[in-house]
Amino acid sequence: MLTWIWGVGNETYVAFLVFVPIVGVCVPFILGAKGYEWAWQNKHWESREQFLRNQKIWQRCGFGVVGFAVLAGFSAFSLVSFIMGIDDHNPTAVAVERIRAEPAVREALGPDIEKRFGYSGTVRVAGPSGTADVMFRLRGDRGSARASLTATREDGFWLIDRLVVIDASTGQELLRIEER
Repeated sequence: MLTWIWGVGNETYVAFLVFVPIVGVCVPFILGAKGYEWAWQNKHWESREQFLRNQKIWQRCGFGVVGFAVLAGFSAFSLVSFIMGIDDHNPTAVAVERIRAEPAVREALGPDIEKRFGYSGTVRVAGPSGTADVMFRLRGDRGSARASLTATREDGFWLIDRLVVIDASTGQELLRIEER
């Protein structure tokens, strides 16, 4: 990751080959094998100790950048998974499908109903079973609403226990389902 920056700092400009297609894939490995030697030859160093101290700093920076990149990648994946509901621990997907099928809700909010960002409440999952008590927001072409959901997960599938949808502007109840 720091190949070309290391190259500038150590006057080893062969590191810029990292930007050449195909060849660039090999450059970090070549620098790993020959980089110290080239850095020692290409730049004036006051002593061997100064050179080794300098390279140790570059090594720590490299580990720090790689560690940060791994952490940032994991965090981004986790955030996207949460936002998009990639995992099947998200009971709101089942509720939104049911809400979209209700004529009264479609009449109030419009035909294109979408769940807005995130939800609040608790979702507990243990293997194929679990419980959920969450609230989330909906948006459509004609308006928006708040939804309250209580659900149970059995054999890996979310089942709606209670679902209430309330129009955000009028406070009118658009949907009430109590199945269990």
